[in-house]
Amino acid sequence: GGNAELEPPLSRQGDVSFEYYTGASSLLSGAIFYKDVKDFIANFVTSGVDTNLDPQGRELVFSRPENLGSAEIKGFEVGIQQFLDFLPAPFNGFGIIANYTYSDSEDDAGFPLVAVSKHSYNLVGLYEKGPFSARLAYNYRDEAVFEFSEGRPSFIGTRSQLDAKLGFDMNKNISVSLQAQNLMPRQSATEEYSNFTPTALNSYALSERRFSVGLRAKF
Repeated sequence: GGNAELEPPLSRQGDVSFEYYTGASSLLSGAIFYKDVKDFIANFVTSGVDTNLDPQGRELVFSRPENLGSAEIKGFEVGIQQFLDFLPAPFNGFGIIANYTYSDSEDDAGFPLVAVSKHSYNLVGLYEKGPFSARLAYNYRDEAVFEFSEGRPSFIGTRSQLDAKLGFDMNKNISVSLQAQNLMPRQSATEEYSNFTPTALNSYALSERRFSVGLRAKF
C-alpha cells in the first residue's frame, strides 16, 4: 500500500567525470561519485493482527514504503565505446561498448542501500554495415537488497541477461527486426538476512526466453 506520512529523501552528492574521444564515434569515460542520503525510502514488510480488516483475528502481512534512516553511497564507473572503423571492409562495421560500475553503499544498520548492487557491468558487441545490423548485449548485477521484512533485509541474488537483435533495412522506408531476450535463462531467489546471515528463502523464480519480430514502416 501507500504511505501518506513519507518524508522526502534528501541527499548531498558530488561527482567528477571525464570523457576522452578517440575518434568520431569512440570514447573512453570515467567518473567517481559520492552521495549521502537522509530518509531514504524502501519497501517495509510487517505482520500482525488487525480485527478491523479481519474480524477473525488472523495474522496479516502488510507491505508499504517507509523512511528507513540514512545511507551513504560511493564508487566509480568506467566505460569504453570503440568502433573498428579503421579496419578494411566488411570488418569496419564491428564495434564494442562496455561499462563497469562499483557502488559501495551502507545504511545505518550496515546493510547496502535498496536496489544498489556493489558490482554491475554491461558488454555489447555490435555490427552495422549497409542495410544489416546485429547486436549482442550481456548485463550483470550483483545481489542487492530488495525490501525489509520486520527490519531484516531480503536480498535478491545476482542477475545476468543475454539479449540479441538482428535488423535489416529492406529499403529506406521499411525495416524488419528479430529480437531475443534472456537467451540464458537462470534461476533467481530472494533471501532474508538476520545479523548478516541468510535465514530464510523468501521467493524463487525462473525467468524465460522471449522472442519478438518487428516491422517498421515510415511514410
